[in-house]
Amino acid sequence: MEGQHLTPGLPTPRHHGARRTWSRRLDIFRLDENSPADRVEKIVFDWLHHYDLKPGVLLEKSPPNTIRSLWLQRNFVPARFVAIVRSPFAVVEGIRRRGIGLKVGAEHWRCANQIMLDDLERLEHRILVRYEDLCRDPLAALEGVRRVLDLQQPFAGEMLRTRESSEAPPPLYDVKDHNPSSIARLTPREIGQIARITERVRERLGYEVPC
Repeated sequence: MEGQHLTPGLPTPRHHGARRTWSRRLDIFRLDENSPADRVEKIVFDWLHHYDLKPGVLLEKSPPNTIRSLWLQRNFVPARFVAIVRSPFAVVEGIRRRGIGLKVGAEHWRCANQIMLDDLERLEHRILVRYEDLCRDPLAALEGVRRVLDLQQPFAGEMLRTRESSEAPPPLYDVKDHNPSSIARLTPREIGQIARITERVRERLGYEVPC
């Protein structure tokens, strides 16, 4: 479960009218190294009831962490960050399927990723992973994550086998790129609208406009 749901010390998008588009409320969700740390003790206290206290890596994956990584780096030491990006066309289409307008979804993708990329430059331990690269060569992507997290053992490749390529029991998840099916639901006009709104950040991340 996302850590934001385990403590009142972190705001949740659904409680602030920003479901799936929390960058619309930067006044609430945006934190940096200069933001107050008064909520940290409450967050740690609440999380301790859910995390295993044995030595190891504690994973926190609340989406709004995208725009508060500098605050997390300052207040949760040591911290390491795995930033994941995905084609804006697939992301915005997915947001729309949940009842949120195309323009709102595109502006959220642009804003959240712009902040994340700017903050990444000031993080000591971080890696940027493209969803598309993870799908194309998951072992290579996970090896990069392993190095940044300073893990001694590689990720188990058996978990990445597909039903078609292995006689082993079905894994928890198949690794499949769902971008084509998502983008196919967009009209050329919608693709153009998303392209215009996300242009600067999209080009920074190397995402071209689908044909």
